[in-house]
Amino acid sequence: MRPDDLRSAIERPAKSAGLSFSPPELVDRILADVGSQEGRLPLLQFALKETWERREGDKLTAEGYTEVGGVAGAIEKTAEAAYERLSQDQKDAARRLFLRLVIPGEGQADTRARSLIPQDPEQRDVIKLFSDPKIRLLVTGVAPLQGAAREGDMRATVEVAHEALIQRWPTHRAWVAQNRENLRARAAILRSMEEWEEKDRNDDYLLPSGVQLERGKALLASPGDVPIDDIRDYVERSVKKEDDRAAAEREAELADQKRIADAERKAKEAAEEAARQATARAAAETGLRAAAEQKALAEQQARKDAEALAGGAPAHDFRRRRGPRPRGGARGLRLRAMAQRGPLHRACDQRRERDGFGPRKIDARPQGHADRSRAGDLEAGAGAAAAADRRERVVSRRRASVMLYKR
Repeated sequence: MRPDDLRSAIERPAKSAGLSFSPPELVDRILADVGSQEGRLPLLQFALKETWERREGDKLTAEGYTEVGGVAGAIEKTAEAAYERLSQDQKDAARRLFLRLVIPGEGQADTRARSLIPQDPEQRDVIKLFSDPKIRLLVTGVAPLQGAAREGDMRATVEVAHEALIQRWPTHRAWVAQNRENLRARAAILRSMEEWEEKDRNDDYLLPSGVQLERGKALLASPGDVPIDDIRDYVERSVKKEDDRAAAEREAELADQKRIADAERKAKEAAEEAARQATARAAAETGLRAAAEQKALAEQQARKDAEALAGGAPAHDFRRRRGPRPRGGARGLRLRAMAQRGPLHRACDQRRERDGFGPRKIDARPQGHADRSRAGDLEAGAGAAAAADRRERVVSRRRASVMLYKR
């Protein structure tokens, strides 16, 4: 705005209201304070308003303008004066309230923010004082409720009247400097929360896992002076969504691990069972081969014995296999064999003797008769010995066959 236009903006409203500047040079002083910097019009407006509050009759005086601090100090002096009227608890509430009403700049100046009027009674008292028409540093209003179930739902809001308050009030600047990082986190969460409400609170628009969610959790854990009552529910919903997702992933991972462990266990059991079965089959096959070999050997020996009987092998062949024949005749041979065999074999021999298969008994005869029939006795004795020898050979072959099959 050009200097002439700015002068007109100062003098014309005063003249329309029937007011004049005393002295007239006060307008030049005000223009000098405004200078050529942009953003000074809100300061000028506030300074003129405060000067009007201190008018004398129909005159805007230099004394009143100086009292409010001029263009540069009007907002600062007014805000500090109102702040000093508060109790200590109300001052703490004021700090939380004004931090709610600022957006920290990222490489640029801090700006004002609109907020819902908090439920805290002390903060409401601060709003009532700073929005008083004589101070007018805060303004209240209403705004549509985003994501509301019914159209027309409204909510009460509050914001600073001039951004110059954020820039010029040293107390406010100190609050912002001390809590800048948390204010940035709050501003980012508020932007995400606004989109979430516009989308009817769809869970897809909650804070995603990662930096944003961790930032929100850190803010809830250590907010400092930054208010979190209006963002707590949104952040907690986001945390719960992430916890549920992580829990589902853990359950799925545990289920996969269990399936893998079960599969490995079953594979191990199957391998062990297969090894046991293979061992059992090998043992059975070995036993069968041994039995078959023994049976073959027995059959081979039986064939040899049968061939020997059928071919009329001489007695000396059997004696060679069984060893030298004991002396003493057939009876002596039989008695020696019975002594060497067990009780069962001896019982069998005794039975054969009773049945008439043993050696023939020779009755005792008178001495004279023996002399007369000596030749006949000798012939009969030779025949009996030969018969006993043949029987013994047959019995020996049978016993050999039986023993081979038993082995």
